[in-house]
Amino acid sequence: MEKNSEIKIAESSVAAAKARARSASADLLAKFETGYSMTRLSDDPEAVFGANPAFIIGSKPNYRWTVGFAQPIFTGFALTTAHELAELGVDTAKLEKEEVREEIILRTKEAYFQHLLAGRFRSVAEDAVKRLRSHLKDAQAMYDAGMIPRNDLLKSEVQLADAEQELVRAGNREELTRSNLNLLLKRGINDDLLLEDILSWTPYAPSLEESLRQGLEKRPEVHVMEVTVEQAGKSVRLARSHYYPGVMLVGEYYRQGDNAEVNGNDFTNTKNALIGLEAKWTFFEWGKTGDDVAQTLYEKEKAEESRNRLRDKVAIEIKQAYLDLQTAMKNMDTAKGAVEQAKENYRITDLQYKEQMTTSTEVLDAQTLLSQAEAHYYGALYGYNVASASLLRAMGAGREQ
Repeated sequence: MEKNSEIKIAESSVAAAKARARSASADLLAKFETGYSMTRLSDDPEAVFGANPAFIIGSKPNYRWTVGFAQPIFTGFALTTAHELAELGVDTAKLEKEEVREEIILRTKEAYFQHLLAGRFRSVAEDAVKRLRSHLKDAQAMYDAGMIPRNDLLKSEVQLADAEQELVRAGNREELTRSNLNLLLKRGINDDLLLEDILSWTPYAPSLEESLRQGLEKRPEVHVMEVTVEQAGKSVRLARSHYYPGVMLVGEYYRQGDNAEVNGNDFTNTKNALIGLEAKWTFFEWGKTGDDVAQTLYEKEKAEESRNRLRDKVAIEIKQAYLDLQTAMKNMDTAKGAVEQAKENYRITDLQYKEQMTTSTEVLDAQTLLSQAEAHYYGALYGYNVASASLLRAMGAGREQ
C-alpha cells in the first residue's frame, strides 16, 4: 500500500478531483479583473450639429484603466450543478482508489501464498530425492548381492534422475515467485525474502446469501456505478440549464485620459463607476439544447443499465469465489488424510522391499503417490487461503482484513 505505483496514481487522481471541485466552487463566486488600454487616433474626433462648424470632442491619444467585478446571480442552476458534479467526481476518485487497494491486496496475497506453495513444492521435491537416493542405495546393495535383476536397479536410477530434474524445476519456480512478490513490494527483484508460513486455516462461516448481500453493499465498483448514475442525472439538469436566462451583477470603476497616467483630458470626466444587472437569454438554437438534453437522458439510461449489469457481474463473481472456497475447504480434510495414508503406504512398501516381499516398481509407485499427496495437501492449504482472499476481493472486503 505504501509503495505501489497504482496506489500513487489513484491518490493523484483523488487530488486532481478535489482541485476540480474547488475550481467549480470558485465559479459560484464573484470574479474580479482589471485592464489597461491605449489607443491613438489618426485624426481628432469631431462632432457636427446642423450647419455649424465641426468641433473637436476628444483627443487623439486615449488611455483607459478599469477594475471591475461580475457576480453570477442565476445561471439556470448550471454553476451549482457543475459544482455538484465535481464533488461527485471526488467521490468517484476515492472509490476507484479503494478498488485499486482491493486489487493490490488480492495480488499481494496471491503472490505471498504462491511463493509459500513454491517453497513447499521444492521441499516435497527434496524429500522425494532423499527417499529415492536411499532406495537406490538399497537397490544397489541388493543388485550387488544378486538379489534383484539389473532392470530394477535401472528403474531406480531413472526415477532418481527424474526427481532431481523436478527439484531443479521446483527451485526455479520458487525463485520466480520470490521475484514476483519482490516486485509487488517494490523491492529488488533478487532480494532475499523470509516469509512467515501460514499452515492454519479458518472455516468460512457466512452463507452465500450473506456474502452476496455484503458484496453488493461494500464492493467499490458498485458504488462507483451508483455515483455514475447520480452524475448522469445531474448532467441532465446541467443540459436543461440552457433553457433559462442568465443574470449577473456587474460593477466597474474606470479612469481615462490623454496620457499614460490616465488623469483626464479636456473633453471627458477623469473617472467614473457603474453597477448594474446583466441578463442574457439564448432562446433559439435550432433545437440544440433539446438534443443535448436528449443525449444526457440516454446517457443516464446507459448508466443505469451498466449499473444493473455490474451488479449481476459482481453477484456471479461472489458465487464463483464462494463455491471455489467451499471446494477448497472440502479438499483440505481429504488431502490431509491422503498424506498420512501415503506415508504409511510408502513405509510399509519400503520395508517389504527390503525383505524381498515386493518389487522396486511398488516402492517407486509408493514414492510417487507420497509426493503427489504432499503436493496436493499444500496446494489445498494455500489454495484455500488464495480462495479466501479472492472471495473477500469479490465482496469488496479485502481492506477490512
